[in-house]
Amino acid sequence: MANGLEALVAGGLLGYALGKEGKTTEAQAIKDLRADKPSLFQIIQLNVSEARDRMPFPFAGYTITVQNPEASSVPIYVRINEPEAEAVDIIRNRKLRAPFYQFFITNAAGTGVLTIIISKTPVFDPIGDLSALMHGVSSGLPVPIAVDASGNMLALIQGAYNGAFKTIAVDSKGRMLTVITDPEDVLGVAPQLGLSSLAARLRGIIQQYRTGDILFADDFSGSLAKYSWVKPGNGLIKITNEASLAGDFCCEIWLDNPDDEALLGSQINYPILSKLGLEICWRPATSNSDAKIAEVQFYLYIADGSSAWHAAIRYIPNPNGAATWYFRNSGGSWELIPSTLRLSVLAPHALKLIADFPNYKYSKLKVDGAEYDLSSKDLYRYGADDNRWLCSYIDIYGKPDPAPLFSIYQLFSYIITQNEP
Repeated sequence: MANGLEALVAGGLLGYALGKEGKTTEAQAIKDLRADKPSLFQIIQLNVSEARDRMPFPFAGYTITVQNPEASSVPIYVRINEPEAEAVDIIRNRKLRAPFYQFFITNAAGTGVLTIIISKTPVFDPIGDLSALMHGVSSGLPVPIAVDASGNMLALIQGAYNGAFKTIAVDSKGRMLTVITDPEDVLGVAPQLGLSSLAARLRGIIQQYRTGDILFADDFSGSLAKYSWVKPGNGLIKITNEASLAGDFCCEIWLDNPDDEALLGSQINYPILSKLGLEICWRPATSNSDAKIAEVQFYLYIADGSSAWHAAIRYIPNPNGAATWYFRNSGGSWELIPSTLRLSVLAPHALKLIADFPNYKYSKLKVDGAEYDLSSKDLYRYGADDNRWLCSYIDIYGKPDPAPLFSIYQLFSYIITQNEP
């Protein structure tokens, strides 16, 4: 079995050969060594009779080994790279493995002469893995790169801007926050483009409200098979290319009779509970469609295995003035949301209802840029429910006679989100 010095030299030879070009054969390694004649280690004879206080030794390497520790009558302390570094008793430990560009020795006067071997090549552990302390260079000096307890590299990523360093931010989960910047557009300005803005510019479905993680998103470019409830009443619910917003299609809901009702709804798996959102973009298809609508209700609710919890908004159109908005309170009644918002006839409208289901509270209502704080309002407990799912729907009611018939609503997007802020 090889002794410590033989193993050190053998490891140094192997490390030197591998470090030249990666994979190599033994014959090629010997050929390279003969040609380059590298100095793989340095031997220092240290006279212990001389007292030292952090005496510098300008040798670089990867391993410091004492061949005859029993020769010294006093401890010998080594600090690597910096004189303020932590001292290691090299007599007790015999070997110190770490990349260094200099080291310092401290000892009291004693007796004996030590043989210290400085290895200049990388060190391999017993199973052949390379042992290394990685460094970066800062202001001309090497700085160790830190790792955590599992060996993962810890990094603070920075970029240079106008001669100064800017730290690249991450969120609470360590995910990098990204903003894409075009150096200069045709107007000579440098616009910043977030990923959600990029999706919108590429005609993605999520254009108005871009918060939360997507659970369900539909631009009606396919069929209605993904919806659990398609209830046209006496009218019709269909996919058509008569109008579009982000894609090439929309969903039209026709009410043909007085007092008619049409409902379109989704039922998906029970989510990881967080603040959830329902976003629907719609418009009346004709100038008098809103005049024929009594009200529209938007529902988002969960059944958690014991109870069903509802968040609901009621919208009463007013083609000649401000619309009226309500939320369903904890007692099941419709409670007025003070608002002066008027929805323009024939324009697309975007509504987003956000509910804080973990705390059984509403969060907020957003409509065409207006925002209403509902965070102090409790959700409505509809009753017992042993199912576990997340449900949502839009429910449209026609006016009774003698209202005009034939009202059409066009839906452009139907989105459900989680992890809302």
